[in-house]
Amino acid sequence: MHFAKGDKVVNLGIGLGSRLYTGSYYKSSIPPVSISFEKGIVDNVLEKGVIGVGGYLGYSAYKWDY
Repeated sequence: MHFAKGDKVVNLGIGLGSRLYTGSYYKSSIPPVSISFEKGIVDNVLEKGVIGVGGYLGYSAYKWDY
């Protein structure tokens, strides 16, 4: 199976955590989550590839509790 013109792809993701905010008072409230979408719009780019367009949304929240 390969990605081609007209194909639509959706990806859902959930992260396992982040080391961006660390310390004794940071409490993770929502793990990183994401969703992306892509649609193939042009076939046969350089004889093998496909150009696609799409979007990506991601969210994560951390709470500082003293």
